[in-house]
Amino acid sequence: MAVGAGRQLPTAGGRPQFTPAGYGGFVGTTFTGPASRIRAQVYVWTPPQYARKPDERFPVLELLHGVPDSPGGWMRAMHVVAHLNAAITAGKSHPYILVIPQITPFADRSAPWDNQECSDVPGDGDVATWITQDVRGMVLRNFRAIESAAGWGLMGYSTGGFCAAKLLLQHPERFHAAVSLSGYYVPESRLLTEDRALSTRNSPLWAIGHQRTPAVSLLMTASGQDRSDPPSQPQQMIDAARANPLSRATEVQSFVAPLGGGHNQGAWQKMLPTAFSWLSRRLAGPVPIASHRPGGRR
Repeated sequence: MAVGAGRQLPTAGGRPQFTPAGYGGFVGTTFTGPASRIRAQVYVWTPPQYARKPDERFPVLELLHGVPDSPGGWMRAMHVVAHLNAAITAGKSHPYILVIPQITPFADRSAPWDNQECSDVPGDGDVATWITQDVRGMVLRNFRAIESAAGWGLMGYSTGGFCAAKLLLQHPERFHAAVSLSGYYVPESRLLTEDRALSTRNSPLWAIGHQRTPAVSLLMTASGQDRSDPPSQPQQMIDAARANPLSRATEVQSFVAPLGGGHNQGAWQKMLPTAFSWLSRRLAGPVPIASHRPGGRR
């Protein structure tokens, strides 16, 4: 799914130059990450409260798209701004800064079986570093975002759901909660599966079942009609967590939408109200700049 504003946008003086993206008030830029050296697109949206309360810092949600797909899936097909605004108006959600990074920055690595799955792959691109360090750092430098992990969450659909679960478990110092919308939990791309150590290191299911996992919160949603990523996959994660005494600090929950409608963006839109509400009970809301203390958990 192409993004209408997906052209290369200029940078000047090392600082990103944001251009209106044309979807719900998002602005976009293309920049080179200092840690990963990846050059790719990022889109950012700030809630109305951001302009009205210049003395506050806001929580952030990084939204991860599927594969094959692009950031436009969240902006145009998922109507994420409309759903978030409705949740805020209903008092069910914090006003978040929304950040949508491109998770397939290489044109020759954009197929489901042949992409980095948000991982650092030796010799083939450090996409995890791009998402968790470079994009996060760019947002902190250019927007009034909460710095601590308490104010940062992840949400993704399909491959993006896999990425959200994986990056949460790998980087609790940067993210405190995540929602996986019809995600899977074992690597599928050949870039990972052909290397057993790399595949194991990037498997949420292996991590939750064998490692000491961090004090973070993960919600896994599924559609009862989804044949690609059925409800049995979140249950495998829950069973593995229960069987591993080293994972007791991690909150792992699932939600099955009985009328979800399969593996598609129409189904995932129906899950967004639950997702925003769940995240907002676990992530910090806006905080006054004067009382903001970077580096703390809460």
